[in-house]
Amino acid sequence: MGVESVRQASVGRGLDTSQSPESEEIRIDLQEDPEYPLEFDELPDYPFPDQTIVRGEYYYESSPRFGDPETGEGSFQMRTGSGMAILHTQNDRPRPKKIFSSLNQAINGDAEIKKNFVPNQNRVWQFIERGNLRDLKVITPSGRIKSAMEIDVEWDDMKGKYPVELAVLEFTLDGEAIRVRYHDDSLEIQSCDGREREYVIQIFESVMAER
Repeated sequence: MGVESVRQASVGRGLDTSQSPESEEIRIDLQEDPEYPLEFDELPDYPFPDQTIVRGEYYYESSPRFGDPETGEGSFQMRTGSGMAILHTQNDRPRPKKIFSSLNQAINGDAEIKKNFVPNQNRVWQFIERGNLRDLKVITPSGRIKSAMEIDVEWDDMKGKYPVELAVLEFTLDGEAIRVRYHDDSLEIQSCDGREREYVIQIFESVMAER
């Protein structure tokens, strides 16, 4: 399973895949041939069917002045149409922001990964409404984190006005339920099936990507 962490990226003409770049902290093995997105009958209006997806594997080792280094390995993808960089890790150590920073320094070509992913809250609520909601925690005007069930506010008055702290959703593909946990800049997709993971990513991408 694992976690998908997201950043917006300026991809330009894409990555230079003629070599496997590296820096002091990260080694990257790029897939030779870019891919195109899978097609889903359930997503007829997917806005990026012609984009290319550059995938790679990474091995990360920090270089601290004191103490032991942090290490981690996983995969990443750069999606040229939506301008999303997606990091796939098994846990949140080392922190994804450290790996994204090292990736940004190491990649070739015109791609540049932005430091933060700050989604528009209206789009977050649109993403939530695409799935079957199982749990939702929001930030109230007083700054407290509460379950949406505890707040005496109509749904239409809540969405877009109360920032989402955490959402647990279910999507369905081919009769199979895919549970997803959304928090901040990450998606925890509880499936090991690559097709199911891509389906959820395309829904997220369709709503969140700047167009």
